[in-house]
Amino acid sequence: MAHFMEEYLDRVLAVLHAVLSPTWFYKQEVLEVPGLVTGLFITYDGVKDDSRTIRECSWNDFHSRLAAVSPDWTPDTEFLKDAEAKNPKFGMGGWERRNMYMFRAGNHSEHWTRSDAVTDFTKLLMASAVGSTHAIQSTYATLYLPELSTLPHSSTSCG
Repeated sequence: MAHFMEEYLDRVLAVLHAVLSPTWFYKQEVLEVPGLVTGLFITYDGVKDDSRTIRECSWNDFHSRLAAVSPDWTPDTEFLKDAEAKNPKFGMGGWERRNMYMFRAGNHSEHWTRSDAVTDFTKLLMASAVGSTHAIQSTYATLYLPELSTLPHSSTSCG
């Protein structure tokens, strides 16, 4: 029997291949802590072909995987339980270093649909593009603008 996230994962791959470089490949890793959280981790660093693993794990294993993406993450189990009780569709996503991630409190198949995949990763990619724009502008200003200000200026006009 297929895992409840299979269609979501297929759609995420289609979005990533359509929007990012079509020559990149992605490793999708789904970790489920029963009754607590479901998480998707995607990396493309050194991946030679699309691949996917889905497994149940302990909270400590999930937290270790999350910390490998961003060492400053410290979500606790009570936060996730509270989030699920108040809003079962609660989720978080991001893109740090060469890892994209999306996780939701609980293990609710109705919140991991094909349409959720499009919505989630469109938002993630748009937010990343905005952040990249600022990073590029900052890098350009730091690296090139000081150099340009030292170039001699001509007082002649064109035309």
